[in-house]
Amino acid sequence: MLAAIKTVETGTREEVLQHLSQPNLIEHDPDNNTLLHYACLAGNLSAVNVLIEAGFYVNANNVDGHTPICDAAANGSVEIIRALIRGGANVNPLAYWGSPLMNAVKNGHYDAMVVLVDAGADVNACDRKGFCPIHVSVKNRFYPAVEYLLMAGADPNKRVRLTTALHIAAELRDLKMVRLLLHYGAFASPTDFRGRRPIDFVEKDSSIYKLISAYTGWVPSLQFLSRLAIKRQIPSLLPIYLSRLDLPSILYDYLTFKF
Repeated sequence: MLAAIKTVETGTREEVLQHLSQPNLIEHDPDNNTLLHYACLAGNLSAVNVLIEAGFYVNANNVDGHTPICDAAANGSVEIIRALIRGGANVNPLAYWGSPLMNAVKNGHYDAMVVLVDAGADVNACDRKGFCPIHVSVKNRFYPAVEYLLMAGADPNKRVRLTTALHIAAELRDLKMVRLLLHYGAFASPTDFRGRRPIDFVEKDSSIYKLISAYTGWVPSLQFLSRLAIKRQIPSLLPIYLSRLDLPSILYDYLTFKF
């Protein structure tokens, strides 16, 4: 098995083909990771293509429920993710430690995240601890991911043990992140399991305190509420989708949160 793993991790197409032709080939380890899992984690596109062509199951689960696309997402291998999707990979497997999208976000792979969302990855799928991609991207200060996820339909008010993304951003004292979340509809005054509001994490008279205070007493306009209502009906307001519609420029800017 070790020789087979090394081959799919670093070998050429010809070397992988040669190894697969050996009799009594062991195709998975004791944790049920297949050779396709290892090839995806190593980022060896040639090996992945050979294994898919050879009939390796693209949705094979290891003991934690992780499929090869989970490893490809952790690696950030966009072309491998696309190859797996073409081969029928499920982008929303029931993985114990989180979805492929979660793996991409955790490891800072923006392009991999975009490919997964475009293929139908659930932006609000939580891991076993209740964390969603929006919580992790905020915690990691992964700003492009945060905005992309929010545009793709991520719920800014999703709670993990009653903690919202705004709690996390406030605790980080991250003004840019707090402003971004509020702009996309985060509630200003949710309470966590200890009864703390986001504003309780920051110093009085700080810029963040003033910003959250302004939203705490703010009465949402009809325009703002209308945009949130549209967002609930059309979960993904990504420009790539809206650009396909024949919309007036002012409506396009409105739906993409330009104002």
